[in-house]
Parts: sequence; C-alpha cells; structure tokens
Amino acid sequence: MSNNQSTETLEDNGSFFVVFSGRAVELEFKVGNSGLNEFDFAAVSTKKEEFVKGLVALIVEEADDGNLQAASKIAGLIADYYERDVVVLDAQLNHTDTLVGEIHFIDGDTFEERHQKAQEILDGCLRPGTTKFLH
Repeated sequence: MSNNQSTETLEDNGSFFVVFSGRAVELEFKVGNSGLNEFDFAAVSTKKEEFVKGLVALIVEEADDGNLQAASKIAGLIADYYERDVVVLDAQLNHTDTLVGEIHFIDGDTFEERHQKAQEILDGCLRPGTTKFLH
C-alpha cells in the first residue's frame, strides 16, 4: 500500500509477482492482514533485514514448488513490510543455492495503474535481452 492511500483501503487485495527464469507467478493477498504490525522484532535475535531476506527466500521456494497459498501469505508479509500493494520479485537460485534477486516496487495512483506497470516490468524480466533486469 502506498503512503498516499487512505486506511479505508486496508482490506484491498494486493498482487505480488514472482518472476522465475522464463515464467512468472502472481500471488494475491489482503493488504494489511499479515499480522506484521504485531511482530516484535526487538524480542527476537534476528535482525529485521535478515528476517525479510528469509521471507524472500521462502516465497521463492514455496512458489517454485507450487504451494501458492503459502507463498501468497508470505507475499502479504513482505508487501506489508514495505507498505506496497504491488511488488515484482525477479529472483533466481544460483548453483550454490544462494538466492539472487531484485525487488521492483511499483508506484501509481490506482491499483489498476500499479498492476499494469507491474505487467510491463514482468515483460522486461521475462525478456532479459532487452532490459537490464536480473535474468
């Protein structure tokens, strides 16, 4: 959810696109329903940044394995953390099982506009020869 949206839209759906080599998956979630705002990072030894990196790796694994329901829940956590309702993750696991990725945050005045811009980013991610995106 972008900062210019009102709190009345907290129940809106969001979209989180995960791009793998040659394909993309769209995950949907309810904006603001992840429970992240109730999580006390000070009470755990994991730093916030490491926690988010772990979530990104988990979403890639779950989506790649076809477990889209679990991946969608994780997508909601990441989107709520970054306060965005449309996110594109261009990710890949390299031969050492290290996750390499780029998160593209999509801005725009309406969800439809952000969703359309995400489609354009997806097109670029899926055709890497024409862009400077990861793949």
